[in-house]
Amino acid sequence: MEATTQTRIVSGASARRAASVFHYGNLAAALIPGFAILWFGMSMLVFAVNSHHPDPRVLAFNRRAARSYYPVMAVVLLIIAAGFGGLAEALELPQLLEALGLDFLGRLGLDPDFASLLFAMWFVLFIVLVPLSIRALIDIHRTDWHDVVVKPDEE
Repeated sequence: MEATTQTRIVSGASARRAASVFHYGNLAAALIPGFAILWFGMSMLVFAVNSHHPDPRVLAFNRRAARSYYPVMAVVLLIIAAGFGGLAEALELPQLLEALGLDFLGRLGLDPDFASLLFAMWFVLFIVLVPLSIRALIDIHRTDWHDVVVKPDEE
């Protein structure tokens, strides 16, 4: 009895999209308030799904995105944890934001210390993730992606 082998083709455009998803999520996490916490869980799913992609460059680009996102989120979570212990007051963040004219969150009725923590978290996400994600997306779109032929494993 002869076994038949069926192959499938994964397009280069599909590989480029898979390599880009994590970086687009990082951009959204840096630009949309509150999305960073949601993206924290979703990014793990994106990474797991794309880690078995037939094109190894997809995993390389996903690792690059993870290496920029997870350490930044660790810093953000430390800001949150330390902020409730008095970090904002110790660094005089409310006074600094007021001096720079960036105390708009306090004008909206938020506690000045909490508002300064939100601003600090957004600032860290924005300053780190936006340039790294844009650079990675440029690299992804400059990469020459080819179709990959996938053969089923022979048993």
